[in-house]
Amino acid sequence: MSRTVIIVIVLSLCSFLNNNIFAIEPPIDVSDLKESLSERTYYQEEYEIIDNIQFEIKYDPNNYTNYAALAFYCDYVGLYARALEARKLEIKYAPENGKWDMTYGNLARAYISLGKIDEAKKPILKSLKYNPKNITNHMHLLSFYVLKKQYKEAASEFKILSGLDKDRDFYH
Repeated sequence: MSRTVIIVIVLSLCSFLNNNIFAIEPPIDVSDLKESLSERTYYQEEYEIIDNIQFEIKYDPNNYTNYAALAFYCDYVGLYARALEARKLEIKYAPENGKWDMTYGNLARAYISLGKIDEAKKPILKSLKYNPKNITNHMHLLSFYVLKKQYKEAASEFKILSGLDKDRDFYH
């Protein structure tokens, strides 16, 4: 069937249905859509901060704190792949410090956010090696087990969590 025939059929069908495909106004109310699109500027300040951090990284690529800040802001606005890469660079350039449990926990969370569940286990276990009482990282491990459908391990992890903070309710 030729293009011309198809166009004629479509125009005839639209005419028959009393539907003008060349209408100036859309046939549905898009006022909510316009408002929703204008909300995209909500993170404008955060994107400017991300640009500034990336500018700083160009001039000092070995400063791990810039990568930590970049990962934080990228994660906040939903740029999870960029956050993951920044976390990896933070680990690469960070000197030995007492915050490895948080650093590796954040890396694990970045993997989980991207759906890379298998890659999350190693940094979770590493984070717990540095601080076995870190509740957030135990929550990451619990999430890992649930997502992998390893329910016995999840139950064990839940028991550990309950023992670490008896006043807190852990729902998962």
